[in-house]
This record gives sequence, structure tokens and C-alpha cells, in this order.
Amino acid sequence: AGLVEALHAEPALQRSDVRETKKEPPPPPVATAVIGLGTQGRDTISALAKQNSIPRYICDTYEGKIFVKKSQTLAPSAAFVKDYRAILDDKSIQAVFVATPTHKHKQIVLDALQAGKNVYCEAPFSNDLDEAKAIAKAGTQASTILMPGLQWRSNAQHKHIYKFVKTGVLGRAISGRAVWNKRTSWRTVWPVPEREAELNWRLDPNLSLGLEGEIGMHQLDIASWYLKSMPLS
Repeated sequence: AGLVEALHAEPALQRSDVRETKKEPPPPPVATAVIGLGTQGRDTISALAKQNSIPRYICDTYEGKIFVKKSQTLAPSAAFVKDYRAILDDKSIQAVFVATPTHKHKQIVLDALQAGKNVYCEAPFSNDLDEAKAIAKAGTQASTILMPGLQWRSNAQHKHIYKFVKTGVLGRAISGRAVWNKRTSWRTVWPVPEREAELNWRLDPNLSLGLEGEIGMHQLDIASWYLKSMPLS
């Protein structure tokens, strides 16, 4: 429309003076699958849809009708499966997004890498340090990509501030503060006790790293990134 307006506004401009630029066709959508259909999993499906990459599979061990329907509304063409191995057996799937509770990450990620899939795993990798190291090691040895869900690394604001920090004008950092606010208790009420316990895994110290591990690790990661050092403890 802008070009047409310009041609009408400038009678002296001839068509031969206008260079036609060829637009590259958009790349074909990546064949993806999402494992774990909780809040984070559904957010992942929504994000993929915006990237023209609606998942071909969605997976969760729980198959409650209302629960599954929430995800199927976001990805109506996706096949629902209970066993993630069905996804790994499909050679056409290029990337797998693991959005299960933290303590269930390890085996899924290791199996996906072994199957030759690119893997995005929500952070933290695990609630156990040795397991987290095993996942990271498998990622470095894989022929495909393993990406941890450190979303602030791709946040435009954090990337902009990083350029400022990198100049060195701040001098030597001697202290820092991080704040994160959200109106939630992490507690979900469910009529079936077993299912309620599953949904409230973050409140179980045997399964979750709590606020510091599940949320604070993002702030710790930013500090490590900006200061180019790792925490001592």
C-alpha cells in the first residue's frame, strides 16, 4: 500500500525505478510435541502457536476430560497421548518441550535426547543436583540441542541491560537484590486426594526446591550471566 501511494504521489517516478525485492518464504514450521499439560505446558502450546508451530502431540499421564480439553483447545490438531515414548517413536518430531513437574524431568529428557530430538526443558532441570548434572552432561554430549527454560536470557529488557553491564561502568558489584511477585499460593484444590497431591507437588519438599529453586533460580541465573561467575553456595 505504501508503494502504491508513493507512485500516485510522485508522477515522475517510473515503475522501472522501483526495485522489486523478493521476500524469502517463511521456513516450514518445526514439528513439535509438548509433554506436561499444566499451566506451563499450556503456555508453551500458546507460544508455539504464535510461532506457527502448533504441536503435533500433547502428552500427560492424567487424562481427565476437562484437563485435556484445555490443551486441545489450544492445539486442536494435536494427538493426545499418555506415554511420552509414543512421541519419541515418531521420526517426524523434531523438538520436544518438557513441562512436567521438576522431579519428572530427568528420564524424559534423557530418552528424548537418545531418540535424537531437540529438547527444551523447563527450569530447573531437576530437584536433585546429581540428576541436574546428568541432564546437563547428556545435553553436551548429544548431537541435538538441549535448552534449559531460562527465559530471561531471551527477554529483551534483560538483554538490553546486559549490554550496559558489559561496558563495566558499574564498577565492581558488591551486592544485589532480586524481587519476584505473583499472587499465588501454589496450592490447588481437587476433589480426588491423589490428584490434589500431584498438583501440589511444589509444596512437597521431597519433590520441589521451593521458591528459591523453582523461582529464585531465574534471578540467580541473571546474576551469574551478568557477573560471569557462579554462586559459591
